[in-house]
Amino acid sequence: MKKTSTIMAIVLACIFIASTASAGRSWTTKEGYVAALSLYNLEKAVEYASNKDFEAFKKVHEANRVFVIKKGLRVYIVERSGLGYIKIRPEGETVELWTLREAVE
Repeated sequence: MKKTSTIMAIVLACIFIASTASAGRSWTTKEGYVAALSLYNLEKAVEYASNKDFEAFKKVHEANRVFVIKKGLRVYIVERSGLGYIKIRPEGETVELWTLREAVE
């Protein structure tokens, strides 16, 4: 029983460390990625681009539901989804945006 409790404690500690590993760390945005205020709008834009429906993508972009993020912007990751999306906050700002995990390094 004691061994099981110790293993469980180690597993929980590893999960905690992994989930907070990027806390306080800044990242830099890469060129050519889009962001949105809502995860739904980002998911739709990615869906349109994946389907090569560039007319639909153009419409959500022109409606300012998604926009291209600047390269070299220092950001913090504030939330992650299990589908490869992250919520970022630019340094010195309070607005939070959804983008793809690949959009930062």
